[in-house]
This record gives sequence, structure tokens and C-alpha cells, in this order.
Amino acid sequence: KRKQKIKIKLEAVEAKQRLKRAERDPNKPFVGGLGQKRKGELRDIAYALGLSVEGVKDEILARIERHFEQFPDLRDDARYVGLFNRSRRPRDVVQPPYA
Repeated sequence: KRKQKIKIKLEAVEAKQRLKRAERDPNKPFVGGLGQKRKGELRDIAYALGLSVEGVKDEILARIERHFEQFPDLRDDARYVGLFNRSRRPRDVVQPPYA
């Protein structure tokens, strides 16, 4: 009985996540490196790409990376460019203490 309650709760959470993905603004860009994304964020990206969102985090990440390898032009798409063309800001220069 407990397992059944957990299963029902998980199904409700997944349904809510599917609805959230479907309602996401299709023009809102994804930003940040793929390797730093949480599983839920990777699932959102996979969904936007029309890929399966099932599996563990590493499987979803591999699926996304394969997709971008097969379709490299997507890396320049305004929606996905923020996942790849990240420029790092220079670290603040630490001033030496005054003597």
C-alpha cells in the first residue's frame, strides 16, 4: 500500500513537470553549461529538442550531446547558444596589501 501511494505521488509530480515543460516559453533561451545542469533541467532541454526525457541524468545528457553532434547548427540557435558559447568573466584581480 505504501509503494502504491509513492507511485501515485511520483506520477503527480511527473505530470506537473510535463505541464510545466509544455507551458515554457518556446523563445526563452537555455543558458549555462550542460554538464552543470540538474536532471530536471536536462529533461527540459531534451523535451525542447523532441528527445526522450526518460532515464538517469547521464543518459539524458548523452542523448542531448549526441543530438547536438548530429545537428551542429542547433548550437547557433538563439534558444541553445547559451549552452555552448559561454564567455567567462575574468576573475577579480587581487591587489597586494600595501607595505
